[in-house]
Amino acid sequence: MVVFAMAMARGGGPRIPARMRVPILAVWETVVFVLNPLAFVLIGMQLRPIWERLGSGSARIDAIVIAAVVLAVAIATRFLWVMSYSALVIYRNRKIEPAKRAKGSWSSGLAISWAGMRGIVTLAAAFSVPHTLPNGSPFPYRDLILCAFAVVFGTLVMQGLTMKAVIGLLDLPDDDLVSAEVRSGRTLIYQALLDSIKDDDSIHAKLLKKEYQAVVDLNAIRDRAQPLSEVPGGPLRRRAIAAARAKAIDLRNRDVIGDHAYRTLVQELDWAELSAGGNAPS
Repeated sequence: MVVFAMAMARGGGPRIPARMRVPILAVWETVVFVLNPLAFVLIGMQLRPIWERLGSGSARIDAIVIAAVVLAVAIATRFLWVMSYSALVIYRNRKIEPAKRAKGSWSSGLAISWAGMRGIVTLAAAFSVPHTLPNGSPFPYRDLILCAFAVVFGTLVMQGLTMKAVIGLLDLPDDDLVSAEVRSGRTLIYQALLDSIKDDDSIHAKLLKKEYQAVVDLNAIRDRAQPLSEVPGGPLRRRAIAAARAKAIDLRNRDVIGDHAYRTLVQELDWAELSAGGNAPS
């Protein structure tokens, strides 16, 4: 299922129309929002029976020790793997181009190592362990599934709550690489769009050229103070759309238009508001 989903995500995009892709993403975001807390509810439902089945105090102490050791090994293994890769990157950069040394810094490697939180996948693997063997006998040491819970709890709570402090301690710069990539990609794709209509001299093409050229110019500046979701004339668009929405409500309330026409108009305004960017109306 995971491999299929990854393959579809990489190759299925162009075959899915926008009218389907928007609700699909909304549905999956809702599903993920529901399933994430549900997974941790399942932890609570599993922990008490497992804890009671461990029986005596010594068995419980042994389970806690094993869980702590597994947690420590999981964290140490990630540090070993990431820092080894960071060392390799630094070594290669020094040989190829000394100016690139900072790209493989030890500080970034430490931050990535500490950011190795475990969650839903770890729980899914733990829950997949059957209760019994094919012959009907209990699965040996299944109750040590508690170790998986300890890894999830330890990494999400301990590492998650200290992540900000670690980043501050390492004094990492806020490069915001994703925003830079979005602005760069947006400049290139809108330039391709402009190139596709450059020979069209119709009035519609002229309007589109002005709008899309503004998008290219706005993102080519790479102004980090400019919100990533902002588009040319965004605040003005959102103010105009708010006025149009108020007018649509007024027309419906005065029975100038019916409910079906109102819903159609509001849907158009919703799409226009989404395309206007920004986080809130101005």
